[in-house]
Amino acid sequence: MKTTANQPGLKRSLDNLLQIDSYGIPEAQVDEAMNRAQMRILPFVYGSLSVLFVAYTLIQTLFLQEPGSDLMSAVALVSAVGLGVICYALLQGKIGVRWAEPLTAVLALIVFASIQLRLFLTADPKQTANLALFIFAVSVLFISTRWYLLMLLVAFAGLLHAVLSFSDYPDWRFFIVVMLAAAASGLVAHVGRVRAFRHTEILRIVERQQRQELRRRNLQLRTSIAVGQRIVSILDLEEL
Repeated sequence: MKTTANQPGLKRSLDNLLQIDSYGIPEAQVDEAMNRAQMRILPFVYGSLSVLFVAYTLIQTLFLQEPGSDLMSAVALVSAVGLGVICYALLQGKIGVRWAEPLTAVLALIVFASIQLRLFLTADPKQTANLALFIFAVSVLFISTRWYLLMLLVAFAGLLHAVLSFSDYPDWRFFIVVMLAAAASGLVAHVGRVRAFRHTEILRIVERQQRQELRRRNLQLRTSIAVGQRIVSILDLEEL
């Protein structure tokens, strides 16, 4: 009997975990608000990565003596310039909010290309570990689960390519486990972040609507008081 009684409560708990009360806010409005919030973050992310690519270029040129170092430095420098240009465009407000997730994907793909380039130029399968960092990074970068899962597929495609290219490497099982662990923990982080982010934006919209409603009612009240006072003054004049 207890098990049967607890089933609805368990189902309700799972539903509450997977769903967020939108308080009647249209889905499209919430998505637009989230894209706007993402666009406010992107200039910082683009600018930071641009600086990191410049630093990587200097480190690669001055300290690291690796195969393909010149090419990696050149690609990193071009990436830094490209990221800087997009960062400037974002700061100037020249890009619409509907490009929030595609721009995030561009950022992720630039990093992914850099990881893959380093892997194959150095011919060191251990560089595959960078893909695990990539997986977790994109999990907290995207606000769209669809885009996040797409980047996840890209990362595992990169892993598969590396496995096929260096098939004689003995430790692939370890890296596959690391990638799966990164994907699992990243998914948890992504879901938690998106839920919190979405809930915050919904509450912000609700709060804005309540303020507007409060102003409207306050205006109505003041109008009613003014009309009442006018009527009273007219009645007083008639009595005189």
